[in-house]
Amino acid sequence: TETFKDRVFGPASGSIDLAFSLQPGASILDSLMGKIEFTVERGKLVNTGIQHGLGVWLEELKYKLTDLEFNKVYGNFTITGKSYQINSFVFNSQDVRIKMDGSFTRDLEGDLRIDLEFTTMFIQDLPNPATLALLSKYKRDRWYVLPFQVKGNIAEPKNYQRMF
Repeated sequence: TETFKDRVFGPASGSIDLAFSLQPGASILDSLMGKIEFTVERGKLVNTGIQHGLGVWLEELKYKLTDLEFNKVYGNFTITGKSYQINSFVFNSQDVRIKMDGSFTRDLEGDLRIDLEFTTMFIQDLPNPATLALLSKYKRDRWYVLPFQVKGNIAEPKNYQRMF
């Protein structure tokens, strides 16, 4: 979509298995059925609604979330007409990960669960040490895991809710 155009970068590989039907007066896109699986090596995610949505709840991390580079991005989607089911979507790097699953439509209306995960190294330069104390309840081993729920337009920050 235009929302994500020129905001996701990196060399990709993967497989697509699609089927569609041709009906007079009907859109091919509405009849699409299939599966997409891909991997992006050394990818970059720049200034998307997803990062803004997470940043609304983590004001001090907002600047760190704007441009994220990842060692590997993996996605596995099922397509059913206008709907997309995210079976697994993972942005992975040494100190920050984003994991997603759920569903959305071509109009970006959806119901997603997003886990933002990061290490102490990712947040070591936060200006407010009290933030670390607040985040301590989310620490699991070496990762802080913050769960989010998105209902509605997935590119709109107001639709992101942190789950407690």
